[in-house]
Amino acid sequence: MHNSKNHIIESGLRDWKPRGVRHKVASESLLQLSSIPEDWRWVYLGQVAALQPGYAFKSSMFVDDGIKLLRGTNIIPGDTRWEDTVHLDQRSAENYSDYLLNDGDIVIAMDRPLISSGLKVAQLTSKDLPSLLLQRVGRFKLECAIDRDFLFFFLKSNLFIEHITALATGTQLPHISQNDIESARIPLPPISIQTKIVEKLQLLTYRLNNIRDSLNLTLTAVSQYRRAVIAKEIVGNSNATFTSLSAQTKWPLFKLGQLIERPKYGTSKKCHSEVHGIAVLRIPNLVNGRIDHSDLKYTDLTEAEAQDLSLTFGDILIIRSNGSLSLVGNSAVVEKSDEHCSFAGYLIRLRPLRDKLDPKYLNYCLKSQFIREQIESAAKSTSGVNNINSEEIKGLHIPVPPIEIQLQIVESLDKKLTVADSVESQCSLALQRLLNLENAILRKAFFGQLDIPAAKTGTTSLVSV
Repeated sequence: MHNSKNHIIESGLRDWKPRGVRHKVASESLLQLSSIPEDWRWVYLGQVAALQPGYAFKSSMFVDDGIKLLRGTNIIPGDTRWEDTVHLDQRSAENYSDYLLNDGDIVIAMDRPLISSGLKVAQLTSKDLPSLLLQRVGRFKLECAIDRDFLFFFLKSNLFIEHITALATGTQLPHISQNDIESARIPLPPISIQTKIVEKLQLLTYRLNNIRDSLNLTLTAVSQYRRAVIAKEIVGNSNATFTSLSAQTKWPLFKLGQLIERPKYGTSKKCHSEVHGIAVLRIPNLVNGRIDHSDLKYTDLTEAEAQDLSLTFGDILIIRSNGSLSLVGNSAVVEKSDEHCSFAGYLIRLRPLRDKLDPKYLNYCLKSQFIREQIESAAKSTSGVNNINSEEIKGLHIPVPPIEIQLQIVESLDKKLTVADSVESQCSLALQRLLNLENAILRKAFFGQLDIPAAKTGTTSLVSV
């Protein structure tokens, strides 16, 4: 957060209204369900902060060194990353001072704004400067009585994320427009209350982040342990890597494409929460090597489409595309209870030839270090979205013992990894509960229900009356 640069503007609201019926419907539905304290007011985000889209710099202007250009790929939920950076030379940059970014600016990616870890919105610090705003990224310019950190917390809340999710267009490359963003409704309390809410949220967020960091460290340790156990069981060396695989394994190496039917991409049709049509498995439904039916979405498929995208016991679903490299290649085995479902476009269906390859053996191999190295090498991208395609999946090298040995390996690994699977499941559940708690806290904060010190007396009270 940036308390030292926490610009608070005391002027009146901007004269702003959303364009288009769907924006009005999306924002009005929230007002019908929600009440806020009497001295608060519902306003459009565009009335308190104007979104400035970036400039469409031509790629021919990019140079190896100079002023950084902030692209959507440089924004991750709550932070920025600069592993892949383009620049504009210093002299040319002087002509675009209106797009020069500042310490404390809040920026949002307008293409593919939502990834598995959250909304791609960040607050800039000195490490991000100097930099210029590139197209398909927006900067919030505060226009009236709103605390900068109050706005940043709002943008991370489900109130805003649900609004954006409803209005994003496109399935392969979801996009949100300036009007989409500015048409969100935000509850606006007096400045003194905003400041108190921010102080409370900063304290709670600090505590939640400490817990989250500890859980993620545990998950990393479990993942490393699992990879070592799998490598020891299959190859005989817990430190086996792809480069050493051919020398260390006693089993013949095959390309995965020789052991499976033709890989199949999932549907790109838009899904909905209403329970009608066919259930569609998505990235969030792949959990710890298994399929979780929580938060299912649905879509309408023709009979031919449903048949083409059907699932059969023993199929493998694998994540082909994600902003997080560690998630690309994550897989799960289809069970009998999953056969009524279809699957979404960011997943690929693998169907093993059962006389050559056991599905559970393949699922374990996909979690090994020697396969992960191949996947991450193929999927790593400088665009911010990591992908592995069907041809690259078919090219993965895998050690293949006789089918009866595969079954013995699976049985042994099931026993040895029981505790690790349990720890991983508990940590994942704890992380989800932590996220739910964070969302609940933010919701209370923006409906005036958070327990904070009263602005004038210093006593503790609910903001709401």
